[in-house]
Amino acid sequence: MLETSKDLLFIVLSFSVLLLTFCFVWLFYYLIKIIRDISSSIDKINDITKKIDDLVKLVKDKLGSSASHLFMIGEMIKSVMNYINKKQENKKCGNKKMK
Repeated sequence: MLETSKDLLFIVLSFSVLLLTFCFVWLFYYLIKIIRDISSSIDKINDITKKIDDLVKLVKDKLGSSASHLFMIGEMIKSVMNYINKKQENKKCGNKKMK
């Protein structure tokens, strides 16, 4: 089996290559696992940002439609207040004329 030192060298080299190959396979396995975890994390972050974007758009649309309604309600209140003020002025003017 081992007739010369060269045979021993080849056996040691073959085991070294085998060990080195095993280390590279182990390293690549963990690198692939890390990349997969990063990819799933990025997918989750993308889902969360999409949900936040949809929520912001919904709130923006609701506020936009509410703002137009609030403007109309404000104008109605303004006209009612003007009407009440005119009635009160007419009553004051009417009371002063009677005295």
